[in-house]
Amino acid sequence: MENLVKLYPIVDTVNAYEFPKRFRTTKAPLDLETEELPDLSGLEELQASASGRFSRKGLQLIKDIVGNPAITIVDVRQESHGYVNDMAISWYGEKNAINMGLSPDEVKERERNLLNELICSKSIIFGEVKGKSACVSDPISDPKIVQSEEEMVKSEGCGYMRFYVTDHHRPSNSELDRFIEFVKIVPQGQWLHFHCRGGSGRASTFITLYDIIRNANYVSLEDILTRQALIGGKDFRNNIDHKDLSKRKAAIDRIDFISKFYDYCMYNCETNFQVLWSQWLEKEKAII
Repeated sequence: MENLVKLYPIVDTVNAYEFPKRFRTTKAPLDLETEELPDLSGLEELQASASGRFSRKGLQLIKDIVGNPAITIVDVRQESHGYVNDMAISWYGEKNAINMGLSPDEVKERERNLLNELICSKSIIFGEVKGKSACVSDPISDPKIVQSEEEMVKSEGCGYMRFYVTDHHRPSNSELDRFIEFVKIVPQGQWLHFHCRGGSGRASTFITLYDIIRNANYVSLEDILTRQALIGGKDFRNNIDHKDLSKRKAAIDRIDFISKFYDYCMYNCETNFQVLWSQWLEKEKAII
């Protein structure tokens, strides 16, 4: 486990009224003259969007574009992160996995301690990771505003839900059970905005899982994967030849997992998912 004392916080994005990285919505029309469109049944009705990290002004832009007052932010980052003067910040380690192996409660405690350290600091010096951070060379001194993502999001009038997923990896069975229970109580008309750090792997995974939960009973997995890629998400079918062996293994694991999750939804959507994912896996093992 890495020693966070040696890590500086970095600025993920400055506070600007601009779209976060890889922003897309299920409302966007697909007008592709050279491609045969997949089955789009239920896509627009998802009322969902996804992206990378956002600043406060970036969230305000999302709210303006979505035009739906009932927005819940679904945060799928395990790494410690928060906000300083409305800029999105985080603590970045090797492969963005500094909290890997920690429980959600341990992550929350570590993150709260790190944010408290920033609150108590007379000035904050940000590190810089090439290709991963914005450049903020001047220290941030008092007065300053330090918030968790939940605090910032709720101050903007949005709902907030978090699932703890390591970058480049699929969600754990326990977090997936939590996600299924969450989806079961999402009210009609609720807009969900999924985000991770870059808006690619984890955000694409969760908006795809949401699409599968809602539409697996009448849309094929191939069409769901295709339409999520067409609106701007990651195409998991084309991500299994990564040069990094660990990332390649994780990518293969993720597409296998998504395929199996589709099977789970096909068997359980008619009963409103009374059997959770982890319970279904145990039953499948017993049959084998």
